[in-house]
Amino acid sequence: MISSFALLMFLIAGVMVFIFVKTLQTQEMKISSDITHPKQQAALAQREHAQAFSDAMQRADLAYEEGKLHDAEAALESALRLDPDNEVVLGKLAFILEQQGDMQAAQSIYERALEIHQHAPSLYGAYAALLHKLGKLDEAKEAFIKAIDLETDSAVIYYNFAQLLEELDEKQAAIQGYEEALRLDSQFEEAQARLDTLRAPQ
Repeated sequence: MISSFALLMFLIAGVMVFIFVKTLQTQEMKISSDITHPKQQAALAQREHAQAFSDAMQRADLAYEEGKLHDAEAALESALRLDPDNEVVLGKLAFILEQQGDMQAAQSIYERALEIHQHAPSLYGAYAALLHKLGKLDEAKEAFIKAIDLETDSAVIYYNFAQLLEELDEKQAAIQGYEEALRLDSQFEEAQARLDTLRAPQ
């Protein structure tokens, strides 16, 4: 489920970038045709910067959709040079690194992102799932709890957390996690399947 969770970040990012660029374009419309004024030059440079960022994100999305993970990584690195603290870029880059099997690099990027964005539940959820994959169960549990404290309406976070709780032999807590995932998304087939299994007579 982590892949679907992180893929959602890819979809959200396009909207965020569009709003960012559109705002700057609106600002530019207020500037006269004379671009020799320092303020007008700054506005033009800002627009060019935003356009370059948008182009890099679009290249990353296209490369990911085509399965070209190295190209997606390169495009995200370009976007990151333009906006080093961007939450979405950092999250996508960590995901791409994880998909390529570079788990340590992915963990490092998630941790860098969370130092900057300490109230980002999606980042905590993805980071927790990665820690789970790495076998760092206690750290993963802590990160999942942080994600849930920040956002209580993510079915995927609850599902991933319940999977971890199963591995920790916390059956009742896992059942509650799957139930919460289904409360938030009644069509969550994987959560229903796990819940049925845990409830079945042993």
